[in-house]
Amino acid sequence: MNTCLSTVSILAIFSLLTTCSFAQVISSSGKSFEVNQKNEAKIQILQFKITEADGSDKIELLKSTVAIGNLKRELQINTHQSHESEKITCSLITEDQISHEYMMSHPLQETYEYVDEETNQLKKKTVHHTERIFLVRVPYRKESRQLQFSKKDRLKKRVVISTFPLN
Repeated sequence: MNTCLSTVSILAIFSLLTTCSFAQVISSSGKSFEVNQKNEAKIQILQFKITEADGSDKIELLKSTVAIGNLKRELQINTHQSHESEKITCSLITEDQISHEYMMSHPLQETYEYVDEETNQLKKKTVHHTERIFLVRVPYRKESRQLQFSKKDRLKKRVVISTFPLN
């Protein structure tokens, strides 16, 4: 019985060691200590700036951060959502093919609905910006290669705005 228990204990310790890693952490007081971390899923958070110049959009990557976490969807974008604004497609590309796409409202166009106090009617107003900052969250995976932004032109043909490497 002791042999069985010790074998189970050794297997449990081996399992714990293979699924955990150690990290060096420095506290606010300056003390250094090791913490045991589980290998967890990671996400990549990308901060972009979109500007409009001469009738065309320009998107630039401001910052990219990798953090521990999970996403409910493959792509999450923090920007104003509107059924009325022009759409931009954000595509996650792995191994030279699109693995996921997300249709987002154009960050430079925000449509608001409100009740007009004089007529008591529902009204809409669209605000056009020349510059905005927005975030995109994607799962952090080795096979993820690029994040691409595109939109449809007047002839409904896909036009690539910008492409950014991941990892």
